[in-house]
Amino acid sequence: MTMDPFTDATVAAADTPLDRCDDAYVMNARAARFSGLAGQLSVYASVGRGALLIDDRARVLAANACVHFGDGLQLVDGRLFAPQAADRRRIQQFLGTLLDPERPRREFAPTLMLPRPSGLRPWLLATVERAAAARGGEGQTAILLLIIDVEAPPSLPGGLLMQVFGLTFTEAQLARQLATGKSLQEVSAQLRISAGHARQRLKMIFAKTATCRQGELIALLAKLAQPVPPTVRASMRKVGCPTPTGTD
Repeated sequence: MTMDPFTDATVAAADTPLDRCDDAYVMNARAARFSGLAGQLSVYASVGRGALLIDDRARVLAANACVHFGDGLQLVDGRLFAPQAADRRRIQQFLGTLLDPERPRREFAPTLMLPRPSGLRPWLLATVERAAAARGGEGQTAILLLIIDVEAPPSLPGGLLMQVFGLTFTEAQLARQLATGKSLQEVSAQLRISAGHARQRLKMIFAKTATCRQGELIALLAKLAQPVPPTVRASMRKVGCPTPTGTD
């Protein structure tokens, strides 16, 4: 009699990663059907915005690198999950409203504020677009959902500053850090350059951006920060967060 060299535990252990690969393949195939929205995930990542692609069964098909789960917002069995039952119901109702095929596409979209156990200001969830699948079959529509951490400073890509104003890499990094509210001394220490060198670089930044003062520079950079949907701006004000200058 030939003995099976593989125990049930060994087979189960081997099946688990295979199941995950199958799940990933299926999810990628579903996301591909919404190529227009899926392509926007990387665009939002480039400006520091977390974004999810969710189908009409409330399954997360894809996420960009700026989405960080935890602190009251998790991903369980492929769906958004909150520790508190009341918050889970709110997520279900929120997504149900956004995914309702009877809701006009240009209708005012709601924004969900989700509490964070850490005590930080809540997560903000907002949809930016809804689209139909490129091909028929299961899952006819999907939404692009922004996951916004209002505690995070505005994201301003250094590459954008280099392209728009012709800043050098160091100048772009200096401008980005000043835009977060840090002092010139703090930024020079972080970039490991002398205070005198930082002041010289700042003068060059002023010349290239046609500004004269640090406050004027910061106001200009705020206008270049990623756009915030109108519904999100209203929610940010409710929780006491300033909205980026120039988005109203």
